[in-house]
Amino acid sequence: MLLQAKNQILFQIFTRLIDYLSDIHYLTHQIKKEGFMKLNVKAFTLAGGIALGLAILVVTIWYLLFGFEGETLRKIHHVCIGYSITIGGAFIGLIWGFIYGALGGAIFSWFYNKFAGGKGE
Repeated sequence: MLLQAKNQILFQIFTRLIDYLSDIHYLTHQIKKEGFMKLNVKAFTLAGGIALGLAILVVTIWYLLFGFEGETLRKIHHVCIGYSITIGGAFIGLIWGFIYGALGGAIFSWFYNKFAGGKGE
């Protein structure tokens, strides 16, 4: 009885494994047939710009509210002209962060689309 239960459990495990492998085979066949999904360059550019711009804005305001030294943020003024750890500087950082994030998002999505071989939009 115990041997029969073990065999039944092993049979169920192998059956599920075969189901998973057939699903993987189907998905890889679809990818080969249709290619990878392409990224929308405009959307990725906008998302990257918004994300980095808001990150710089929020972190600068966080530093101002809680009184941190801001050694890391002070280094940002070397690449962001006009940036300082002030409210005005936070909004200048928002603009620069948007520009750099948008450039990074555009470059990343363009390279992804170029080398992924997608057939989407």
